[in-house]
Amino acid sequence: MKKILIGLTFLVATNVFADVSGEYIKKNGVVELKQQGKTVEFSINSSVGQNVCNLEGTAVMINANRADYTPEDKSDKCVAVLNFSGSGLKVTTKGCDEYCGLNAGGSMDGSYQKKITRNTNNSVSLTAGASSPLLAIKAVPQTTPDKGIKSRSPVEVTGKIEFGHDAAGGNFWVNGGKKKQYTLGYVGEIDDATQAALGKIADAGMTVTVKGTLKVWKDGSASFDNADPISIFK
Repeated sequence: MKKILIGLTFLVATNVFADVSGEYIKKNGVVELKQQGKTVEFSINSSVGQNVCNLEGTAVMINANRADYTPEDKSDKCVAVLNFSGSGLKVTTKGCDEYCGLNAGGSMDGSYQKKITRNTNNSVSLTAGASSPLLAIKAVPQTTPDKGIKSRSPVEVTGKIEFGHDAAGGNFWVNGGKKKQYTLGYVGEIDDATQAALGKIADAGMTVTVKGTLKVWKDGSASFDNADPISIFK
């Protein structure tokens, strides 16, 4: 009897998967997932210029970290693999170019990051002293020089951290009021731990002071320069 109970417990445990439902984003790409048990309904949208890709279907969880999609129509050779790692998602497709516009084939593939949503308790576990930062964002090594930069200068902005989207993808930014709204970094540029910390600050709705280097382009637009460290103080 004990052996049977142990076997049943193991069978149940191996069929329980963490819920991967949510919206995942990358530059020029969005994946929406809705999990129900071992199946995951998905919608993948990506673009290259004016050309887009769109693939929808139901994938099956193979294990806790992977779901596979194979169309019911055997003449359709499109297959997709969804690999999960923490808040990240990697999409790999094969034979799916017919779901894409001209020159957009392959744009669904790549690494996506789960979009951070606000919670209801507005709690944040980050703490800091009066002189130490709430969060220190490390500088990102630059592989190619920025073009069209008019100036760089030290800046200090007081406001709230927010998460949003623009043409380049999901990003965190500081809202310091009119004419003081500056991007801190994009999802693909910030590591998971820093994204989680920024998400907690945004969820808490707290007012913070962000110090770093502001870079201004010739067209007048500006953002924090992630080639230099960025410090956030409470």
